[in-house]
Amino acid sequence: MPTLVYSIIHCCMLNCGYHKWKIFREIKSKRQYVNKTKQK
Repeated sequence: MPTLVYSIIHCCMLNCGYHKWKIFREIKSKRQYVNKTKQK
């Protein structure tokens, strides 16, 4: 039983980390796009 709970928590942590990284990359790419449009 504890191993099942641990695997679920581990999976949730991986998903949270992946989503945060994805959002961070999206924000970063948006900032670069804004900077490019400002320079023109």
